[in-house]
Amino acid sequence: MSRLEGGVATRRRILVVTKTTAVGGAERLLMNALPYLDREAFDYAFAALDAGGPLAEACRAVELPFEPLPHRGVLDPRSARALRRRLIEQRIDLVHAHLPLVGTLARLAARGLATRVVYTEHNTPAGYRLGSRWLNAATWAWQQEVLAVSEEVRRRAPGASDQIAVVPNGLDFESLDREAAVRPAAYPLPARGALTVLVPASLAPRKGQDVLLAALARMAALPPLHVMLAGEGAFRDALVNQITRLGLGERVHLLGHRADVPALCA
Repeated sequence: MSRLEGGVATRRRILVVTKTTAVGGAERLLMNALPYLDREAFDYAFAALDAGGPLAEACRAVELPFEPLPHRGVLDPRSARALRRRLIEQRIDLVHAHLPLVGTLARLAARGLATRVVYTEHNTPAGYRLGSRWLNAATWAWQQEVLAVSEEVRRRAPGASDQIAVVPNGLDFESLDREAAVRPAAYPLPARGALTVLVPASLAPRKGQDVLLAALARMAALPPLHVMLAGEGAFRDALVNQITRLGLGERVHLLGHRADVPALCA
């Protein structure tokens, strides 16, 4: 777990890289893991393609180095160059990449270096855009280890599934209990007797909120049903248009980003 530099033992250096610091599944996983990192054995740093989200704030709160990568678009060459420069200058032993775009960047940046690349696969290919799927598969062989968050993800990964280790996402039940015990911030209260569905997820086509709304529009004869969508994302405008078109304005509530989802669930 240590190496010699000038005759002195130092901790091995690990750089964890993900696409965004906004809260999504992968980012929440990394945030939850921060208290459990073995910082006596390893020297950790974090990076992403942006810098203003909760993950960056969480890293800084526990005094873990965080530095964004330059990024103007998909596979901005500056991102790969900056990452490679960081791997060399900071003598990174291992880069742990999350999600296909960053996985591709990490594999390109570490090509020919002694830095090992570990990649965590969070979704099946259907959850990614075609370009991301192609880049992920094309550079897949340029990494040393792969982790998958479930058996299904392992089975559908681009590489040989028998070379992928499954590490399910961990749950901090004590933290969830504490968050659930807090009174949630204000939210729309459905009519008395109505059934309520809470959907905590980023607003994205792969999450299927549009499918739920289409089903809701066909259930007018059933007991009153209200839907609360907790999250933000690029799909918001499309969902707003769908809500208007289907006449669901009084039954669907867009809550925006919520930091108190466990309290809302409770």
